[in-house]
Amino acid sequence: MFLEIEMKSNVVVPPDQLYQNLLLHRSIILKLLEDVAHIKATQKHGYLVAVTSLKERGEGKVFLSLKKMEDFKYVHGENPIFVNDKNLKLERHGVVRFRVLALQWMEGQREFMLLASLEGDFLGPVSGMENSGLASSKCL
Repeated sequence: MFLEIEMKSNVVVPPDQLYQNLLLHRSIILKLLEDVAHIKATQKHGYLVAVTSLKERGEGKVFLSLKKMEDFKYVHGENPIFVNDKNLKLERHGVVRFRVLALQWMEGQREFMLLASLEGDFLGPVSGMENSGLASSKCL
């Protein structure tokens, strides 16, 4: 007898596999299949046979350390932002390219916390990509 069950799982997809919507969906399912193949069985659900669908995907949360974005200055206001000398703006829910410094699994929230840096070439706010469909991370 086979039963279809719903399981929640966090999946880490390498950056080189983060493509547009349909390909991102495919990348997540392939990673889930790989993870399920290693699990084989759980005490609660028994043997796992296949991933049949992906119901939803969340957005990753990225925390940028002030020490790792020294070029940016905080600007108070109704919608506070960070601005640098080149007038690049880093704002809440903006698209940003960053380097990962540390990754930690938060069991209570069942999600990953990521510490990131803007130090380096080609890193920082990315303009004009908000509605491009490309996989990106949003600032908190």
